[in-house]
Amino acid sequence: MIRNIFFIIFLCLFAGGCSSEYQYIVADRFPPIFPDYIDVTVPSTIAPLNFMITAPCSSCQVSIKGANTAYVVKGKNKIRIPLRKWKKALETENILEVTVSIKENRGWIRYRSFHIYISEDPIDDILCYRRIMPGYAYYNFMGIYQREISTFKEKTIVENTLFGNSCLNCHAFAGNDPQKMQLHIRGTGGGTLIIDEEDVKRIDTRVDGLWGSFRYPYWHPDGRYIAYSINNTSQTFHNEPSRILDVFDTRSDIIIYDVEQNKVLSCKTLMDSTCLETFPAFSADGKILYFCSAPAPLTELEKTFYSLKAVSFDPQNGQTGDSIINIYTPKNGSTAFPRPSHDGRYITFTLADYGTFPIWHKEADIWILNTDSGQAGPAASINSENTESYHTWSSNSKWLAFASRRTDGLYTRIYIAHMNEEGIFSKPFLLPQKNPGFYSESLQSYNIPEFVSGTIKLSKQAILNSQIITTRNER
Repeated sequence: MIRNIFFIIFLCLFAGGCSSEYQYIVADRFPPIFPDYIDVTVPSTIAPLNFMITAPCSSCQVSIKGANTAYVVKGKNKIRIPLRKWKKALETENILEVTVSIKENRGWIRYRSFHIYISEDPIDDILCYRRIMPGYAYYNFMGIYQREISTFKEKTIVENTLFGNSCLNCHAFAGNDPQKMQLHIRGTGGGTLIIDEEDVKRIDTRVDGLWGSFRYPYWHPDGRYIAYSINNTSQTFHNEPSRILDVFDTRSDIIIYDVEQNKVLSCKTLMDSTCLETFPAFSADGKILYFCSAPAPLTELEKTFYSLKAVSFDPQNGQTGDSIINIYTPKNGSTAFPRPSHDGRYITFTLADYGTFPIWHKEADIWILNTDSGQAGPAASINSENTESYHTWSSNSKWLAFASRRTDGLYTRIYIAHMNEEGIFSKPFLLPQKNPGFYSESLQSYNIPEFVSGTIKLSKQAILNSQIITTRNER
């Protein structure tokens, strides 16, 4: 009788779904999943890497294993990993093995296992970014948001509905400090918001003696100064399907703004009428100001190439030196968005075929320059066949977040990559979302990712109460 019962149980297991090992069709290839989290390196505080199956299936299950971890997650075509189990695994493991199986018409298919590597290098708690429709003329609704790296919690910092749907742009921080922030408001109620701890002020950047208002910012690491470019920007449209438009400067200079004294300081070296200077960035020690420069006036856009330059900077008086140093001139291409690492070892920048606005350039990639050797080259492991553009370093210079259009060529998404001791980036991973299908449903692009070390505290009332302050010019 007992023998018959065991025999019946065996037959049920054999006929019932995917319980038995030998019922799987084993596929010697990685599973069809999105986002692609195959063999990525992540921080131990990252939110669960939820994903969806991109092949037709009626059911799926995922085995997640480690030295001290073993559990299975099931779904129809989406995998949502329980937060508590995920956090426990990241706290105790260095490597996780992930095995994906899906059920289709032929039965169950088990794919080749892949790994998720957990780095001991910490990452900043918060990622700040702007969400905006991916157009070039009509933006309507947009906002600046902060997202917890360890969870899926996103909080609004400010939305443009507060200012009659004006444009919000160029949020920036002093050394990843959430208490020292700036952002521009263009249009109704406009001005530049400067947040210095609990002090919120709105400055009028249309300064007497300057031909333009503040544009691209970069904070000095001590928080006293912000370097700004002032730009006369135009657009041109192409009649080729592979190219939509270009944004370019017909004039640009760089100035220094003293946050404490609310004044523009002399910066004659960077207001040369024979050059187009833009995208300023201070070195980690605050003694060098990097920027991009091209000959002026602009005569032919596709023959406009920006080099990476530098000038000395004195934090005591906010003055730049008199000599311009050439840091890197590409053999082919044009530089933009220089971003020095906080440990002083590297400078990442975007390289496109020409011009100064790489977001519309499919060929744009992120390059990395070693500050000791002066050698530069593409950060091959994080680039794709589509646009890579704006990027930001974590406080410890171990992680790089960057904007990429690799997903579909249209929408900009945020990817994160780890850097090892040899200066090599790991395979980047897409910022995870609670809903694995989020990115296929969202109609907004993510841009200007910025790491910050804590929560940004900025109330709507503090913004509304801020009064426009006239900026002094001491050039």
